[in-house]
Formats: sequence, C-alpha cells, structure tokens
Amino acid sequence: DDAGEMRSTNYRLSLWFLLLAAVSFLGNICMGLGFGVSGSRLTRRMRVMVFSKVVRYSMGWFDEPSHSTGELTTRLEEDSETVSNVSGLSEGQRVQVFSCLAAGMIVTLVYSWQVGLTAIACVPLILGSSIIQSKYASREPSNDNLISPATLLERSFADIILLQAYGLQGDVSTSYATALEPDVQFKKKQAGYTGLAFGLSQFAVFGT
Repeated sequence: DDAGEMRSTNYRLSLWFLLLAAVSFLGNICMGLGFGVSGSRLTRRMRVMVFSKVVRYSMGWFDEPSHSTGELTTRLEEDSETVSNVSGLSEGQRVQVFSCLAAGMIVTLVYSWQVGLTAIACVPLILGSSIIQSKYASREPSNDNLISPATLLERSFADIILLQAYGLQGDVSTSYATALEPDVQFKKKQAGYTGLAFGLSQFAVFGT
C-alpha cells in the first residue's frame, strides 16, 4: 500500500511539474514577445524623433566638432541601444527576477519564517550590488580630446586621398588609438565594478 501510494503521489506531482513547465514555457514566450516588441517600437520611435529634431538645427550647429556626422550617428546608435537594453528583454528579465524574489520570500515566510528572515536580510546586499552595477553602467567615459573617435574616423575616410598622398596613415592611426584610450580605461573600471557587484550578489546567494 505504501509503495502504491508513493507511486500515485509521485505521478501526481510529476503532472503538476509538467503543467508548471508548460506554463513557464508559454509565459517566457509571451514575455519575450511583449517586451521585445515594445522595446523595438520604443527604440524606433526615439530614433525617428531624435533624427527629426537634429535635421531642424541650423547649419552653424553642425559646424561644431561635437556635432559632426560621425559623432551624431554614433551617439544616435549608442543612445538607441541603451534605450533598447533598458526597455526591452532586460526589463522583462528584471521583472521576472523581482517576481521570483517576492514569491520566494512569501513561500519561505509561510513555511519557515527563520529561513524567510535570513533571505530578507540578504536582499539589501543583492539589491545594493545591482544598484552599483546599473549606476556605474549608466555613466559615460570622459573624453578630454578635442576630436572624438567617431569624428576622427569620419574625417579620415572623407580625406583618405590626402592621407595616402602625404603618407599620414601612421599619424592618423596613432591619433585614433589615443582617442580610444579614455574609453578603454573606462571599460576596465566598468568591468571591475561589474565583477565586484556580481561577486557580492553571489556571496549573498551562496552565503545563505
């Protein structure tokens, strides 16, 4: 009887897990489609609005080095990518993580308040590491150079005949490498902060 009851219980639980897997499968598909489509539409709308605004500026505005063709196209692409990362699938993943976190804390408090309080005590550490990571990721590298890498590329390709005629390829390559150096140093610091934040979150997870 015990073996039959155990088999029946395992069969019933297996069906529940199968149903949960199916719901999770459909839910993730809907989440991916919903946030992906909304993010792409928002990014497209923002790019169109920014482009429509830029083309209405006077000619003098485009004469500034910070408003060159290469600089504007690079900024438009980078800003659009940032908006897409914030509002697209990344936003859906954040919603999923916080939902699972809230559901997990509720379940642990119902069945074992000791474990639930321990998990709640670790939540600030996890959230703090995420805030540090997102706050540093939103910063932009400071570029003290008069010409940005995008502007330098644009001018180099536009004057490629003169560069080859006077043999200035090496000088332009050196200038381009110098212009990229602030971004490289910024990426190194960003990687360090990202690793620190991820390490803190993993410490909180495995430490409990």
